[in-house]
Amino acid sequence: MQGHANLNGQELANEVDKQAWDPSVKALTQFPSVLANMDKNLSWTSSLGDAYANQPQDEMDAVQVMRARAQQAGNLKSNTQEKLETQGSTIIIEPAEPEIVYVPTYDPWIVYGPPVVAWPGWYWYPGLYVPGPSIGFGLGFGLGFLTGFAWGWHHWGCDWGHRTVIYNHNTYISHSTTIVNRNHFTRTTNNFNRNTNTVNHGQAGAQHGPSGQSGVHSGAFGGFNHGAVSNGFSARGRSSFGGESHGGGFHGGGRR
Repeated sequence: MQGHANLNGQELANEVDKQAWDPSVKALTQFPSVLANMDKNLSWTSSLGDAYANQPQDEMDAVQVMRARAQQAGNLKSNTQEKLETQGSTIIIEPAEPEIVYVPTYDPWIVYGPPVVAWPGWYWYPGLYVPGPSIGFGLGFGLGFLTGFAWGWHHWGCDWGHRTVIYNHNTYISHSTTIVNRNHFTRTTNNFNRNTNTVNHGQAGAQHGPSGQSGVHSGAFGGFNHGAVSNGFSARGRSSFGGESHGGGFHGGGRR
């Protein structure tokens, strides 16, 4: 993305489509502020990915818990950009206009009501973070042109009944060689094996689970020590995108 900053819209999508990336990676290129946030906060991104790879239903449950907290705090409601629908205990968020997607901007440490402890070493990224308890919206992303791409916006969704991500009407399973089956984690050598692929990630054991519980997870997304080394890894993103220490975050769109 940094090397093709002059491309956007259809031209960018055409170049992305040529790459041999996982569909989930291709889809991220259409949301530059979200992608930049993930790059700047690699420890956070690593932990989020590790949690989804190992405990997808628990992570999807956590999404609903936090949405309910934001709604109870009066900060999550339908507006001209987003439409909320409640089905039982499930909160579904859709774009008000199906072809236009807005990335919310807010302070994730306070938008859910009682303050949440900030992730250690977090760096904010412009376009995602705004101070205060409310949720704002910037310019919308018109993604109608992505219909012709297999990784485009309308090919994704959530099956909240089964707590799974849906891709092309089926449960999404990443085929990336960096997404690793936790059952193949070798604690002594820190190697991850998926079929014939072996990826060495160094210090792979995660120190905490997604809710701060002690334990060892696969560390499939690079073996980042949750929080303790986040400053070092975030520094690479900071030099790339600019910014300073503060809060930030993002949510998805669609029937999400």
